[in-house]
Parts: sequence; structure tokens; C-alpha cells
Amino acid sequence: MHRDRIPDDPTKLGLPDEPLNASYFTRRLENFSDIVFGFSISLLAVQLEVPKSAAQIVLSHYFFFFLTFAVMAAVWYLHYRMFRFAFAAQALDVILNFVFLGCVAFLPYTLELLNRMADVRLPGMLYAVDFGTLFLLLAILNLHGLAFWNRRLPPLVQLGLWHNGVRDVCVAIVAYAAAALFSWFGDHGGEVFWLLLVLFPLARTKPFRQVPAVFLR
Repeated sequence: MHRDRIPDDPTKLGLPDEPLNASYFTRRLENFSDIVFGFSISLLAVQLEVPKSAAQIVLSHYFFFFLTFAVMAAVWYLHYRMFRFAFAAQALDVILNFVFLGCVAFLPYTLELLNRMADVRLPGMLYAVDFGTLFLLLAILNLHGLAFWNRRLPPLVQLGLWHNGVRDVCVAIVAYAAAALFSWFGDHGGEVFWLLLVLFPLARTKPFRQVPAVFLR
């Protein structure tokens, strides 16, 4: 295990089984979030229409379906970890979480547009912007939680939340760049995702190996 990775089990860090800000409201909000995730993922399968013949099968539809399913599953896990270690039941966090859930619910609609519209310029832009906004909001929630709990968190958790925030910002940048390329070049906009190979490792490079003091006041 990397020394800067947060274990899934908080008891290994000396934390209680419940989240640091355990409350009835927080549990209700997390349960509601899971319902939105489950409903949105189920809509993905509903959108896959049964073709009348094998010739009508469009492989790209299935590709985007499995890609979106994988993204939503990954986002659910990242959202779970954010609630586990960083969420604070403050007005800002609650509002950002509802905006985040709105983006989750909107993602199946953007996939439907990609499947149905011949010109993928607008659907591609919406898909990429929604994708980027999800990760940007996760980054804000992680970093705000880090600043809120600051020195009450073990150093391992502090560093993990900082790296999660940097990683999520990198993903958001790539997604917004893809949206811009979809706007300029149509269906070739998705090619910008190769930048992930450059941006993802940033969260592990030396300049990001220490949590900035502004988060640890």
C-alpha cells in the first residue's frame, strides 16, 4: 500500500466506524445520493434499444454505454470515499452535493443524445462538460473537507484527500478540453483524452507530495 493512499477501512487510521461528522442528516443525504446513482445507472440500460436485425447493431452505442457505466461506477466509489472522510454537513457541501447529483442524473440523457443525433458535436460537448463537472465538484468537496477537518485528520488522510482533489481537477481539465475540441472539430474532440497520460501523474509528483499549509490552518 502506498503511504499516501487512504485505506478503505477508517479503523486502520484510528478513526471511528462512522464518518467523522456522523449524523442522521448525513446518512439520509448519502442514502439519497445512492438512490440517484442507482436510478441513473438503470436508465443507461433502458436507453439501449433492441435492434430489429443484427445489421442495425451500432457498436459505438455499446462502447459509450459501457464507458459511461464504468465512469458512473468509479464516480460512485469516489463519492463514497469523499463522504467517508471529507464530507461536512455544511450548507456549501450540501448544495454542491445536490448539484453533483444533478450532473449524475443528467449523464444518461447526454448518452441518449450521443446515440440518437447524427451530429455528435453538441452531444459530445454536453457529455464532456457533464463529465468534467462531476470531477470538479468532487475535487471541491474533497479539498473543502480537507480544509474543514484539517488537523483533526491523520496525516495519511490529509495527503490522500489532497491527492484526490488534484487528480479530480486534472480529470475535469481534460474533460473541459475535450468539450472545447468537440465544439471546434466535431467528432474528433474525444481525441484529447490522451492528455490523461500527462495530467494523471501530476497528483503523484514531488510538488504535490505535501498538503499546502492553507488547508491545515
